[in-house]
Amino acid sequence: MSHNLFQFIGNLTRDADLRQSENGGSSRALIDIAVNRAWRAQGGERQEVTDYFRIKCFGALADNAGKYLGKGSKVFV
Repeated sequence: MSHNLFQFIGNLTRDADLRQSENGGSSRALIDIAVNRAWRAQGGERQEVTDYFRIKCFGALADNAGKYLGKGSKVFV
């Protein structure tokens, strides 16, 4: 068995999108995160790239994301 582990620290690009399931059950939230990476190229020139990730949250975590996370919030996923 193998595992992949990803950890991101970034900022939300928009408010969390909180929705309820069609049958009124569990919550779902979508959050979009921008993560900046920077490094020095071989010539010493600074390079910077922004990566974007869409994260899906469910249940109580989704409720908390909808309540506390807004555009610009710094998050660790």
